[in-house]
Amino acid sequence: PGILCYHLWSLSLSLSLQMSTLELSAGADASQFAKVRVHPVVLFNVIDAYGRREEAQTRVIGALLGSMQDNVYEVTNSFPVPFTVNESGKPVVNGEYFSTMLGLHAKASKQEVVIGWYSTGESITESTATFHEFFAPRSTARAVHLLVNTQLNAADGAARPFQPRAYSAKSVSLLDAVVGYDFSPLRTTILSSGADRVGLEALMTYEGQVLDSVKDASTLAADASSLSHTIHELLSVLGKVDAYVHDVVEGRRPGDPKWAARSSTLCSRSSRC
Repeated sequence: PGILCYHLWSLSLSLSLQMSTLELSAGADASQFAKVRVHPVVLFNVIDAYGRREEAQTRVIGALLGSMQDNVYEVTNSFPVPFTVNESGKPVVNGEYFSTMLGLHAKASKQEVVIGWYSTGESITESTATFHEFFAPRSTARAVHLLVNTQLNAADGAARPFQPRAYSAKSVSLLDAVVGYDFSPLRTTILSSGADRVGLEALMTYEGQVLDSVKDASTLAADASSLSHTIHELLSVLGKVDAYVHDVVEGRRPGDPKWAARSSTLCSRSSRC
């Protein structure tokens, strides 16, 4: 009887693993037909949140807002969601903050709903599954995960700097218990107009380079010096215009239409320096 029970348990485990594998494969095949279109404002929001993170924090996460229709995810907005790490090292998402921010966004734009979540980083990690467990049941559609690498010097095999990667997650079950998730990549594109493209190209300028290198540092210093000179020159012109206007108003000197044209020319030249 003991041997029979052991064989029955082994058979049950084998069948469960096979069913999980079949279910996982079907999910992966289905997800490859989904598309994710990311609006530039989402990337700017992610980078802004990463820049404002606490000093000891290595990553930021947040909710993705938008819509899903005809198997196409349209990610139009996002907001960061804080989290802490408990004594066992497991991340804990601030659910109250998430609900508050979602309520505020719902008042501003009812069309945008939660369709997934984002995270900064170079690759999928163990904590990714924990975060997905929080966002998945709160998403209107099947939750999509967007990974954004904020490191300028990307490691081999990692996502390119500021180039988002979208993933669809399929739960992996063992004996009716979820033991993890399998993340399958989705086709991801960035939607941008002419104005948006200027900012995106600026983000990509230092792709694959170390920002604090000697060459980049000297270039940035020169740009900053040129900008400072332009601002001081413009302030000087505005000071002269302000003094002239006050003198005319107080009757200390007569008005001269040529002065206005000359001042406009000076301001225009200063802005092009």
